[in-house]
Amino acid sequence: MRFSSLIAVIYLLGVSMATAQTLPKVSGVEDYWLEGEKRIYRFSFEGQEIGRLEALIDNVEREDGRVYYDIEENLTLDLTAPGRGIIIDLDGTLRVDASGHFQTADIRLGVDDREEDIRAAYSAPDGEIIARRGDDDQASRSIGVSGPVFAYDNYMIHHLEMALAMHSLSPNAGITIPVFSIQGLYTTDYEFTVIGKVRVQYGAFTDSVWQVDMVRPAQLSLYIDRKHRLVKMIDPNQNLDVEMVVDPYAKRRAPQKSMLEYVNDQMIRLPIYGLYLFITFVWLLFLGRDSYRMGWSYLLFIIGGLAYPIIYYTQAPLQQSYAMNVLGPAMGAGESIVIPAIIPAMITGIIQESLKLIPLLIIARLIKPKQIALVSLGAFIGAGFGFVEACHIVAPMFQSHTLTGYTLIERVFTIMFQMTMGAVLGYGLARDKIWQFWLVAVGLHAFSNYLVIFVQMKTLTIKGLNIVLGLFDITLLVGAVILQRVHKQYHLISKKAKR
Repeated sequence: MRFSSLIAVIYLLGVSMATAQTLPKVSGVEDYWLEGEKRIYRFSFEGQEIGRLEALIDNVEREDGRVYYDIEENLTLDLTAPGRGIIIDLDGTLRVDASGHFQTADIRLGVDDREEDIRAAYSAPDGEIIARRGDDDQASRSIGVSGPVFAYDNYMIHHLEMALAMHSLSPNAGITIPVFSIQGLYTTDYEFTVIGKVRVQYGAFTDSVWQVDMVRPAQLSLYIDRKHRLVKMIDPNQNLDVEMVVDPYAKRRAPQKSMLEYVNDQMIRLPIYGLYLFITFVWLLFLGRDSYRMGWSYLLFIIGGLAYPIIYYTQAPLQQSYAMNVLGPAMGAGESIVIPAIIPAMITGIIQESLKLIPLLIIARLIKPKQIALVSLGAFIGAGFGFVEACHIVAPMFQSHTLTGYTLIERVFTIMFQMTMGAVLGYGLARDKIWQFWLVAVGLHAFSNYLVIFVQMKTLTIKGLNIVLGLFDITLLVGAVILQRVHKQYHLISKKAKR
């Protein structure tokens, strides 16, 4: 019966992954961009920052049963280096409806020392956009449209984000979107080709995202994450990169859900929970067998899982502050981050290994287990930590059909790694060298996190990095198994000598 249940879980997982190759469109603006949520983009030419764009929804209005969003925009851009020889300064407000379609625009455009105002408004009954430049109403013009259109202005990357968020993304699909150019005062069709899921780096971080290439009227590569954020744009003709400045540790505000909706979410995620729980206890066969019959082992497993969310109140704020104040400015200035990147890696190691060590020390003092079981108890607390971490990251992706086999396997090795680090702490406790082995665990954890710097330096590809990490995790597991066996032999010899 248990075997049949496992087969059913794996089958459901396979079916879900088979249908997870589409990023479904959002039902409205609020589904992916909340009021007050700021978008910040960094423009770089050959690695040097040349400007920034900031945009946020700062007003939501409801009229006649319809919802409208005002997006405040500010762009500063020095295109002297890319050869355009101009400096752009743009401030304005774009109003869109719930579907992201253009309603009105009111912008002040500065190009070098020249300024002008541009205003435009869409009239649904008349099927036209009335637009004018400057203060001369006589200079207004009418642009006929066959229906609602999206807006786009030069370098306003969030406009493209909004248009694509309203369309489903499937590999090799073609997308045509009618667009109104605010600065050009004309409409045209933008054509895109969806390439598929890729791994991409933006800032100091990497993610699995959707690549969408614009093929007309320009050639651009756009990268969209599972939250429909356009996190990166590459303009090969101008050698221009645009990256969203993302705080990966900030918790996104989410609409309040009813208890029924919350329970339904968890039910949908059960196959992932079951699969990772099964995998976790497979890994525990290597290091946890000495305490399988101890109830305290399972309490430590639960405590390890409960300890994981604490990183969002300890590790995350520290790394967030360091990334925004040190790493971000260094990268924006084109400086090397080889040395500065050591700090966030060390923060991860110190916080996470401490969160495993403290409860392990407390339980060991309470129950005073045999030394031979301490490695196993450490493995249980590490496994619990890794299990919840994997579920926390992967289950929402499984539910939203954005989970890839790559991410699924990556977390399998992460559970192995966290379990092994817990076992190392248990070994240190058994040998009365807990602080020495805590430092070893911190160092190994920091090293595994630091390796991502080699992707930034283009020494390793994302695929290469994960192969290295997989081999590293397996090596650590083998080493921990050997340590456990040596400890057992040492314990047995000592016990015989006392007799």
